[in-house]
Amino acid sequence: MNNPIPKYNLFATPADFDHLTVMLNGCGTKEEQRMAWFGAMMALNLAHDLIQKEFGILVANPGSVV
Repeated sequence: MNNPIPKYNLFATPADFDHLTVMLNGCGTKEEQRMAWFGAMMALNLAHDLIQKEFGILVANPGSVV
């Protein structure tokens, strides 16, 4: 099985979600932090969907917003 999520070595990889939280909460102004969180959460949702597709998991997602 191939990993469907590309890795970009230009960016740091947090060790875990706690480390991600520290990194995002420590960057720039409050507005920049909000935008960083926005982008990070969209990326996590995309990664979630890619993994589901790779494993052939079809799950209804009634909470998704388009």
